[in-house]
Amino acid sequence: MHEELLSQSTRGSLATTLVSLVADVSGTDAVDLPPLAAVVDPDALGSLVDGPSAVEGLTVSFDYAGFHVVVHGNGRIHLTEADAIRRRN
Repeated sequence: MHEELLSQSTRGSLATTLVSLVADVSGTDAVDLPPLAAVVDPDALGSLVDGPSAVEGLTVSFDYAGFHVVVHGNGRIHLTEADAIRRRN
């Protein structure tokens, strides 16, 4: 499992940060990853957890590029390799 806490001052768009994090953890160039929009609406995700209409305590989870991603409204992003989840179940 990989966890990243993003400070408000250092992060760009949530979508860009998320794709960069997955690229770093997986050792893949970000341009070689599938489009994030194929699994989640990046603008809606940003609005729900990081915008003026952010929902307090919200958690959004989805699978992306071989990872189970959990984004918390407090700026935390948890990545778990999808294979690790399947092995546990």
